[in-house]
This record gives sequence, C-alpha cells and structure tokens, in this order.
Amino acid sequence: MTILGLVVNILNIIVFIQQGLRDPVNISLLGLSISDFGSLVLHFFISLCWIPSLKPMDLPFYPLQLLYFFMWTHVIFTRVTTGITAWITFERCLCILFPLKIKSLVTPGRTVSFMIVICVTMVLSAFPVFYTTRAAWLFDPSRNKSILGIVHISSSVNVQKIAFWTNNLLPTVFFIFITICTVILVKALKKNARWKEQSVSSNKQASVTSRDAKVVRMVTIISITFISCYAPGTVVFLFILVFPQLTFAGRNEKTRSQNLKYSVQEDLYSPGLADLVGQRR
Repeated sequence: MTILGLVVNILNIIVFIQQGLRDPVNISLLGLSISDFGSLVLHFFISLCWIPSLKPMDLPFYPLQLLYFFMWTHVIFTRVTTGITAWITFERCLCILFPLKIKSLVTPGRTVSFMIVICVTMVLSAFPVFYTTRAAWLFDPSRNKSILGIVHISSSVNVQKIAFWTNNLLPTVFFIFITICTVILVKALKKNARWKEQSVSSNKQASVTSRDAKVVRMVTIISITFISCYAPGTVVFLFILVFPQLTFAGRNEKTRSQNLKYSVQEDLYSPGLADLVGQRR
C-alpha cells in the first residue's frame, strides 16, 4: 500500500503542476500531495528498519536507533498533511458560504503563505526532540568497531514530554476544526440544494437535485473517511488528558523501561541502545 501511495502521489504532483499553480485549490492539493508523499517515504524507511534480514548484516549504523529520527520526521509530514487538510476544508466551506467573495478571501498568495507557516510550525514543534537526541558513534564490543547510533542529553525526557503534548494537541485542534467545517459545509450544501429546488424550473429540478445530492454525498464520504482515520488517535490523546497513566511515562514507566532494557540487552545486534536505556534509568 505504501508503494501504491507513493506512485499515486507522484502522479498527483505531476498533474497539479501541469494544471498550473494560479488556482489556490491546485496549490493546496499540490502541497497535500507533497506532504503525503514525504510521509509515505519516511513510512517506507521505517518499515525497512524492522526487516529481520537486516539483523545479520554488518551495517555501519543501528537501524532501530536511527528509526527514532525517521519516526519524528514522519510525524512532521503527517502533521503538515493534517494542517493542509484543515485549510482545504476551510476553503471549501468559505466557497459555499461566500461564493461571491471567495476569490478575494482565498488567494494563491495567502494559500502559499499558509503552507509555509504550517510547515515551519510543525518543524519547530519537533525541533527540540532533534536537539536533545543526536546521532553519534557508539562502540560495539561484539563487532569491535564504532556504529552510528543515537545519544540523549540529560533533559531529553522532559523535552520529549513537551513535544508529545505539542504534536498531539495541534492535530487534535485541526481534527475538531475539520469536523466543524465539515458539518457547516454539508448543511450549507443541503440548504443550497433546497433553494435551487425552489428557484429552478420544474423540468430542470430533477437534474439539479440529483447533482447537488451527489456533491453532498461525495463531501460526506470524504469527511467521514478523514474523521474515521484520525478519530482513534484523537480519542487516545483525549483519554491521556484525563488519564496521564496511559502515556509511556505513566504509572508503569519503570516496568516498561526494565523490560525494554532486558529485551535490548538480549539483542547483541544493538548493544549501544541497551547502554543508552541503562543510562536514562
């Protein structure tokens, strides 16, 4: 599915570029395709890091340690995708509510500015994690050479907690915003459909009603699909707000850290990670 998503996003990027970037909708969809493409690329490399056949290879790095950077970069792209989706939903909502003013409200310049702001915001939200967790050469006694891994500075735990809340709060806000805009959008479409039924002639009424009904169904399906995909993560985050013990640093942190240390120590493939876990404890 990841490969299919990469191919589809490449085709989308080519199509949107060929159509031109003077339309705010094309700019938004192009940004969405690029962010989703980046997310899938990172997801592909994350999946590669878990392949068992990598274990016996004499690689100059620890895949399961560098996986940390891949995952956080993947988070950045997914958060950008969520933000752009919120912008597209908001734009479509304005298009229905203010059809005569949409050209002045949503311009290509404003769309590009929003894309830049959302990208910079998401990068800055994850920057502390990259600052406190750095790549370093770790000596591997079993292989008698240094292997590229990761090290944490002393304040990394607190920084990761802040990053966790930041990178879950923003998507939750976007999720709620998209849900509200979707409800407004569907209601506005239904209202416009009823108005057109009363204003058009009887011989055109059937075709107009059918066309508007299809638009309502399409928007509803897209919105429900998005909300369904993001709802589980949002629900988990809301539960964490009420029950902080659900986080990794919750009530059973010591037990989980002990189990992680033992499981990693048994894996001679990544001894440096075991040392890091022991240092953090």
